[in-house]
Amino acid sequence: MSYEAFAYYYDSLMDQEFYNDYIQFINKHVKKYQTVLELGCGTGEIAIRLAHLGKNVCATDISKDMLEVAKYKCIDFKVDVMLSRVDMCDFVVDTKLDLILCLCDSLNYVTNLKDVKNVFQNTYDALKKMVHLSLMLIQCIKWKKF
Repeated sequence: MSYEAFAYYYDSLMDQEFYNDYIQFINKHVKKYQTVLELGCGTGEIAIRLAHLGKNVCATDISKDMLEVAKYKCIDFKVDVMLSRVDMCDFVVDTKLDLILCLCDSLNYVTNLKDVKNVFQNTYDALKKMVHLSLMLIQCIKWKKF
């Protein structure tokens, strides 16, 4: 899916509480983490929230338009997030990380089985070995009564 035009109004379609639920879930299940890589960061909502918590965050996406929106949001929210255009199927890191996230259905866009395996292998290779939770694929759903 191309996010060229969609990137600029993506946030208007999303419930901000959804992102807060992700942060609560992460902080509940991952006790000690400082360095974070987010694959498929979109407009940077999760990365910005993590940076506000004092985490060192590198947020990646394959869409240059999503990254452009994320860049301006980081400026507006006065946070330091390293943004990089990266294909999650083919990445390498220089320093091992505490946590790697792939949220909001981002992995669903990887449709080739070999590429999916590459994502998991690259993630495994990039993590510090004592990490308990490496790649979050779980949808955090806040159940509400209607």
